[in-house]
Amino acid sequence: MLEKLESIRLYNWDQINSNGFIPSSLIAFYQPNPTNPSTGSGVVYTGSLSIRPVAASLGVPYAADLREVVVRVSWVSGGGSSTLREREMRSLVSRYGLQNYVFSN
Repeated sequence: MLEKLESIRLYNWDQINSNGFIPSSLIAFYQPNPTNPSTGSGVVYTGSLSIRPVAASLGVPYAADLREVVVRVSWVSGGGSSTLREREMRSLVSRYGLQNYVFSN
């Protein structure tokens, strides 16, 4: 989740607001024993990333210059019990934020 949120900092405002530029779904694998992948003991993480306008009800005059980024991830754990786990992480992105300075000359 953190990796996805951190990658948003590299995009400019137009890219963040372009439909389809940033993939809305994600899949990641964790293999606890990379020397023996045949054990099948890895975990598959699936999730989504959404970018949406910040609600005007926030009460700040610059709400139109903010976007909320939400990353959701789910996975199955627990061996035989197969328990579904889910987590969510949120952050705000500003039109005039860090991404404007990352690759400036």
